[in-house]
Amino acid sequence: RRWVGDEGTTPVDLQFLAGLPSDSIEALKIGPGIVPASFSFVSHIAPGLRRLYLINTNLSDQALDHVAKLTGLTYLQTFGNSFTDDGVQQLTTLQNVEYLYLEEETLSAGALAFVRALPHLVRLGLQDMPLTEEELADLRAALPGVQVG
Repeated sequence: RRWVGDEGTTPVDLQFLAGLPSDSIEALKIGPGIVPASFSFVSHIAPGLRRLYLINTNLSDQALDHVAKLTGLTYLQTFGNSFTDDGVQQLTTLQNVEYLYLEEETLSAGALAFVRALPHLVRLGLQDMPLTEEELADLRAALPGVQVG
């Protein structure tokens, strides 16, 4: 099952996730207009969650504490957040991730140190990251078999 939050004017409190069976949602798209303090409730649905999209939510590294607990994820896409290079290192726990899109203007090449520890990674999307051609070439060399770009 999928749940996509609306982009209405009333912020969505994700606390309702705690009332669902923990394996009931496979894909979750969270957009603008959530109550940031309620993001922790996403970890309740970790057993079933395989795909997570964090789109223009302006979440901080504090949310990454909870994303790191979603160890069943095979797909993660983020953009429009306020993550830091140090904060994303927590994502090394996502050992099943195959598709990782960190499309964040706030990140640099240093943020990508953890991706070498992701054994199933096949695609690394880096749109909006301010990387030089040299940094991209180095990353591609360090991740043979992974589509980087």
